Amino acid sequence: MPPSRSPRPRPTHGKPAMSEAKVILTVADVEAGYIKGVPILNGVNLELTRGELVSIIGPNGAGKSTLIKTIFGLLTPWRGSVILRDEEVSGLKPHSMVARDVGYVPQT
Repeated sequence: MPPSRSPRPRPTHGKPAMSEAKVILTVADVEAGYIKGVPILNGVNLELTRGELVSIIGPNGAGKSTLIKTIFGLLTPWRGSVILRDEEVSGLKPHSMVARDVGYVPQT
């Protein structure tokens, strides 16, 4: 099932509308965690378009790092999909994501 789309803001200064921009990353209905049966992510949907800057903000334990690890391939989603540039990449190993120009820098 494709993720629901929210309306995008209209551009200013002659830039293309975000809805016209190419989708780079889609996270669709992702469920993931570290212990089977205890989901940290439960039905996460996210869509990033070219040129868009996105922040993931939340309190400790909200699943921010789990989401990034799932996108990067350090965790395999139990359900849902991660699509990078029109390619299903759910469950690929991190070295395969690096080969697709995706990086991960953990906090210290």
